[in-house]
Amino acid sequence: MSSRYLTAPSPWLAQLRRYRFWLIGCVTAIALFLPSFTTSVHAQAAYPPLHDPYVNDYAEVLAADDKANLRIELEAFREQTGIHAVVMTIQSIQDYPTGDTSIESFATNTFNTWGLGDATRNDGILLLVAPGDREVRIELGRGYDRQGDRIAEAIIADTMLPFF
Repeated sequence: MSSRYLTAPSPWLAQLRRYRFWLIGCVTAIALFLPSFTTSVHAQAAYPPLHDPYVNDYAEVLAADDKANLRIELEAFREQTGIHAVVMTIQSIQDYPTGDTSIESFATNTFNTWGLGDATRNDGILLLVAPGDREVRIELGRGYDRQGDRIAEAIIADTMLPFF
């Protein structure tokens, strides 16, 4: 037997032994939190992409002329006010594996994923229509006060719901 196997362990091996519980704890923590991190990344990627800056008709419920007219109106609105508003249609929130259980959370998360509105003013608007769920939602950026929420609710109640 060689004498090199009978010598004392190297200093780095002694430090490794000293910190082994700390290393085991770190590896365990990474192993526990990694699945939740990858799940949130997949959930975020499940929202439909922003193909058009104004009209995203994933449910294919708008006629081509209506899309064109809506796009023109939303472009003019943005030029006059500086506010980015987007119309989005989907058949159902269940068509997207996001984990959202309500149109409110789906709209909020889509709004944030798309980064609508000016980041400093937080003034974007998302109009979401899900005919398969028979639901609509106007999502406003946080730059709006309660008065903006009341206006959005009135628009939904007076203008949109009669068509459902």
